[in-house]
Amino acid sequence: MTDSDNTLKQHYDADSLIGQTIAQRYEILSLISKGGVGIVYKARHIFLDRLVALKLLRKDVVHDPRTHQRFQQEAKAVGVLNHPNIVPVFDFGFTEAEEAFIVMDFVKGIDLDIYVQESGPGNQKTMIPLFIQIADALSHAHKHGIIHRDLKPGNVIIVKLADGSIEPHLVDFGMAKLHQEGKADLSLTKPGEIFGSPYYMSPEQCLGKKLDKRSDIYSMGCLMHEVLSGQPPFIGKNMVEMAKLHLNGKAKPISSITPAMQGIIDKALNKLPEERQQTMDELLNELRALPEGSRIKMPPKEQTHKQKRILVYIAITALLIIGSMTFYSQKQIKNNNETPEQTDSWAALNEKATDLARNNRLPEAETAYLDAVKLAESGGPDQTIYLARSLSDLGEIYYKERKYDLCEIVLERAIECTKTVKGTQSAELAPVLLRLGKLYIEMGRLTEAESVHKEALEIVENTFGNEHPQMSPVLRQYAKLKVKQGKVDAASHLVKHARRIESKLRKEHD
Repeated sequence: MTDSDNTLKQHYDADSLIGQTIAQRYEILSLISKGGVGIVYKARHIFLDRLVALKLLRKDVVHDPRTHQRFQQEAKAVGVLNHPNIVPVFDFGFTEAEEAFIVMDFVKGIDLDIYVQESGPGNQKTMIPLFIQIADALSHAHKHGIIHRDLKPGNVIIVKLADGSIEPHLVDFGMAKLHQEGKADLSLTKPGEIFGSPYYMSPEQCLGKKLDKRSDIYSMGCLMHEVLSGQPPFIGKNMVEMAKLHLNGKAKPISSITPAMQGIIDKALNKLPEERQQTMDELLNELRALPEGSRIKMPPKEQTHKQKRILVYIAITALLIIGSMTFYSQKQIKNNNETPEQTDSWAALNEKATDLARNNRLPEAETAYLDAVKLAESGGPDQTIYLARSLSDLGEIYYKERKYDLCEIVLERAIECTKTVKGTQSAELAPVLLRLGKLYIEMGRLTEAESVHKEALEIVENTFGNEHPQMSPVLRQYAKLKVKQGKVDAASHLVKHARRIESKLRKEHD
């Protein structure tokens, strides 16, 4: 038997993992599905007794560097998304066997394609709210530079609510590609390489061309057609025939829908990307302009953010229970009740993590910080300041990995611990507040960033004075916020203040 045969057999023996524990905290309960890149399991967090969905990279592709990178890309991409109709990712890492995995909230429901099979084609009045929520979720992803690339009914989970309505949850960004202008990683998708499901692939996707968000719009057209008619717009006998139909075929009109709805679908299914809706927001506005769409109200962004933060907080709490959070500097502040062994051990662990982070070995740094947190927590209240420092540095690791929700929770916990031990005006708060402020700027939450920067500025000014060198980094970062706010004059004033402090410091050293 060849190595390829062995890995393929392992994939089909996916049930063998049931009952085993992944990463020392996730017990595999049952198999949910097998996909082109990964295997999804229903699992239980053994410390929280909470159900999750765990996706493990398929063993028969684990030795493919590009697929391995694509899997990690999925976790990082979805980790920055914050939308009520996108299933959140709150943890990812590697098993003891070096297999990549991601952990998502477990959503109890059925796939949209199964829902249509069981319920029959949906009527326009019922399905328009569903389409609006899916389109809004995709619009959110596109604004973060993420193309789904594999949108289909099977990647939409339908949850039936208490009032009898249905709610969609978008999953599996396994084909997602970070599409950032000027730094797209084209090496992850070779020219001519095709990803996606044949029934829902855009013409340009069939040809292996470079994709943009308009490819998702075409797939959305296919999805809407199938939900309203009961079958995809094109059905071929094989991949080649499917590609020909996407390139040249014409979808059959749906008799049960209005001309306006048919027009939206036809436009989305145009063979030429430039003839479709150009953004998901454009498609979204067309749906909302329909009589059935004008009554739909999306939840406010503040509520959405709060909902996801609750999920992330649960995940963080679990990590802390098993000693998996950590942060900050090598400086030691002794407490009369601490033993030298505890202090020295924590300092050694934290210094190791700092060295790893300095060398950009982020996963290893995270592990070292987790060990330091475990030690700090085991020491009780006397170790709280050490816990705060490790949490703050871990927040910086999460920031670099773009795990923004995790970063926020960790930094807030660090601030809370520091205030408990040192008070609300401690100079040790300033660098943690600056990290939180930097995160808020990156996330576009400028009002919260303003409040955090003012607090940091006040602490440093009250502690050291208006012209102290420690004012300079606060002023410069505050200036970046002012630029984001469009207040260029205020930013210029802050930079001049920082330069004056830095010039004075250079003269003192000369």
